[in-house]
Amino acid sequence: MLRAIPTSEFVKQIEELSELCRHIDDPIILTRQGHGDLVVMGIQAYNKLITELRLIHDIAEANARLVENENLSDEELIDQAMQIAHDKVQSNLRLSNAA
Repeated sequence: MLRAIPTSEFVKQIEELSELCRHIDDPIILTRQGHGDLVVMGIQAYNKLITELRLIHDIAEANARLVENENLSDEELIDQAMQIAHDKVQSNLRLSNAA
């Protein structure tokens, strides 16, 4: 469940909120003058979110490529899907090693 707190409260309770962020998957929304201003979340939740977004992006990209090549045989489509997956894994490994 999303939590919203004023920025001033975040500053006062940073240690407690930091601990909370490490144990929940949902972000905490910091507000300024009653409006959303910033989002704070634990690094594990952030990494999970980014991984899921990349996966969704990769699936959409692979689907678009497969639709473009719908005249290919099943074997050719599978080969192409495997190549796309391999390329994405290699790309993600390079990103992980660079970090």
